[in-house]
Amino acid sequence: MKEKVLIVIPTLGIGGGEKLAIDIALNLDPQKFDVLLLSLFPKKGTEFESFIVKYDLKIKFLNKRIGFDPKVIIDFVKVVRDYKPHIIHTHLNVVPYVLIATIFCGIKRRLHTVHSIASMESKGILKKVMKVSYKFFAFTPVAICDYVKATICEEYGLSKDKVPCIYNGIDTNIFKRTENLQRSNNINFITTGRMQNVKNHKLMIDAFSDVVKKHNNVTLTILGDGELRVEIEKQIKDLDLKEKIITKGIVNNVSEELNKADIYVMSSNYEGLPLSVLEAMACGLPILTTKAGGVIDIVKQNQNGLLVDVGNRNQLAKSMSRLIESVMLIKHYGEVSYEMSKQYDIKKCVKQYEKLYLSSDQNNVI
Repeated sequence: MKEKVLIVIPTLGIGGGEKLAIDIALNLDPQKFDVLLLSLFPKKGTEFESFIVKYDLKIKFLNKRIGFDPKVIIDFVKVVRDYKPHIIHTHLNVVPYVLIATIFCGIKRRLHTVHSIASMESKGILKKVMKVSYKFFAFTPVAICDYVKATICEEYGLSKDKVPCIYNGIDTNIFKRTENLQRSNNINFITTGRMQNVKNHKLMIDAFSDVVKKHNNVTLTILGDGELRVEIEKQIKDLDLKEKIITKGIVNNVSEELNKADIYVMSSNYEGLPLSVLEAMACGLPILTTKAGGVIDIVKQNQNGLLVDVGNRNQLAKSMSRLIESVMLIKHYGEVSYEMSKQYDIKKCVKQYEKLYLSSDQNNVI
C-alpha cells in the first residue's frame, strides 16, 4: 500500500518555500507515495498553478480569507477525513490551521520544514504554536541547512538529534550551465527574488551606483516582482541608472537569464537557504552575497564567491569591483559553483525526505 502524503502550503505564490514543496510532490517515488498538495488560499493565477496543471499534480485549494480564518480549520478537517493521510508535511505558516486535525485524526508522522532562520520564520502567537507543536505534539522540524538547524535548536530549546537536516534541492535538468555561450566585454550582474524589504534591493542598487562611477562596462538585471517594485524602479530612475539596471519582473526562463549573466549578486538581510543561489550555482555563476543566514553554508569565501557583511554598502561595492576587474576570478568561482551545485539536486533532496517519511523514528537525524 502506498503511503499517503499531505503537503500543506499557504498559497501557490512565487517563493522558495512553495517551490520546494511542489518539487517534493513532483519527485516523490510514485510507486511508494500518493501525494496531495493543499493550498489554504484559493487560486491566484500564478505560474506555479500552471506548473501543477502541466505535471498533473493532485491539489486542493481551500478558501482562506486574509487574516485568521477559523473556518479553514473545519475545512482542513474535512480534507484529512476524506484523504486519510499517513504523513503530513507543512511549509511556512500553516501549522495553526492543521494542528487540531493532525492530532484528532491520529496522523502519527508530522513534519514541518523550516525555510528561514528560526527567529524570523514565526513571531508572536505563531511562534508559541510552533514551540508547542514541536515539544508536545510530535511535529518534527526539518532544517534546510546546518545554519538553520542551529537556529531551530537555539530558538526552541531542542537537541540536535530532534532536528533532521535536509538541504534544499533544485532541478539540475532545468538549471544547468549553457556551454560555449558567446560573451561580450560587458559584465552583467543578475539577481532574482521577491521585491521585499528582506532582500534589500536598495543596498544592491546603491552599491552598484558606486561601481558604475568607476566601471562603465557593467549592467544589473533584476528578476522578480513584489510590493516594492515601484519604489525600486524610482530609486533606479533617481540615480540615473535606467540604462544600466533592467527590471524584468517575473519571467518563465530564469535558467536562460542566469546563463546570460556573469555574476549572481544577493544583498538580503537574512535568508534560510535560498534556492535562487543554488540555481545560479548550477548555471555556473560566481556568487556575491551578504552573509545572510544559511547562504554561508553554500557560498564559501574565495572559493565559489565572495561574502560581505549584511547591510555593508562599501564592502558590496568593493567586491563587485574586484570581480569586474578579474575575468579569471569570475571563471574560477563559477567553475567551483557549478561543481558544488551537483550535490544539491532535487532528487537527492527528495530521497532524504522519502527516508524521513518512512522512518518509524522521525527523530533520527539525516
